[in-house]
Amino acid sequence: MSLVKRTLSNALQNPAASGGNTARRSLLATVAVVGGWLAVNVMAYGHLAVPSEADGGLLAERSTRTTAGSNQTVSLPSTAFFGVAPVKTEAEPELDLANIPITQLNLVLSGVLSSSVGDHASALVAERGKPAERIFVGEKLPGGAEVYSVEVDHIILRRNGQMEKLTYPDAEGRPTVPKQYANYAGEAAKVISANATSERSDKQQSIRDRLEQLREMARQRQRTNQR
Repeated sequence: MSLVKRTLSNALQNPAASGGNTARRSLLATVAVVGGWLAVNVMAYGHLAVPSEADGGLLAERSTRTTAGSNQTVSLPSTAFFGVAPVKTEAEPELDLANIPITQLNLVLSGVLSSSVGDHASALVAERGKPAERIFVGEKLPGGAEVYSVEVDHIILRRNGQMEKLTYPDAEGRPTVPKQYANYAGEAAKVISANATSERSDKQQSIRDRLEQLREMARQRQRTNQR
């Protein structure tokens, strides 16, 4: 660059002394030197000023990846890190069978078909003057009642949120509990009481026998010590 400056300054300072031809030669030489210097610099450092197609493609790919990465939403895994909270199931309240009123629906209980699986139990129920139909637990009856449970001698109905009882009819066709089922509770109480009395007597007799054995062992030890 300093050579170009010196040549240009000489050409501008001595145009008259050298004459027209000399000035033109100097100018041409200057132009040639400047052109050569520019050509050498372009060939040496031109690739740094203008990126190649490969570099441009790489930059575009990196830019595309950066944009796609910034727009991508991060989704958290659905794993329950702290466990799953147990679902609380409300226990059904126990029914007070003794205080459930007799239903006023015009229904007749003809029979019950119990099952170890509650949902499979059923009953033969009929409207008065019509044939009986088999109704399973959970099914609806005429009058809007639902069969809640099937017992040995009656069925429990649920109507408008209230519990009602449908029993076997008596001789006059009114719902009631047959005598053979009504006596079950008394007979069961008698059997339980008799069993309890028998067990108590057996335990007392066993205790007496054990005490007698201990007394006999004490007597034998006393005789042995006296000898």
